[in-house]
Amino acid sequence: ESLPLMWAQRHVLSLCGPVLAERAAAQRADLRRRHAALCRVAGAASPSWSDFSWAAACVMSRSGDASDEPGDEAPALFPVGDLMNHHATYPNVLGRYEKSASAFTFTALRDVPAGEELTVMYGGLDDATLLLHYGMVWRAEEEEE
Repeated sequence: ESLPLMWAQRHVLSLCGPVLAERAAAQRADLRRRHAALCRVAGAASPSWSDFSWAAACVMSRSGDASDEPGDEAPALFPVGDLMNHHATYPNVLGRYEKSASAFTFTALRDVPAGEELTVMYGGLDDATLLLHYGMVWRAEEEEE
């Protein structure tokens, strides 16, 4: 329940700034439309809203972009790679889609000592987008530790 998509409406409304609350509401409305469309097709076999939104949040918070062209979007799941946390300034792993291999690859950017956390940059995303899609925000003070 770390994504605003899963929050109670009163918590969404408490977000700082109306733009973020509007984006969260639009995200939820889009997912409601998708759920309704699935229910029309699947009928009695349809998942509940709770199950559907949980599954969507799981996919959303664990997916990345496999596009190889600027401006394109190609959401994809990257098993194991989705376990790496975000580091906005000094990631130690580069994740990218390799068109020639039709695969997403992860490459260490430097020697990484055993036991050190592997981190990737989720992209040039602002805190609002990080919160809406990954359920977290970047804290600059973490860099100073």
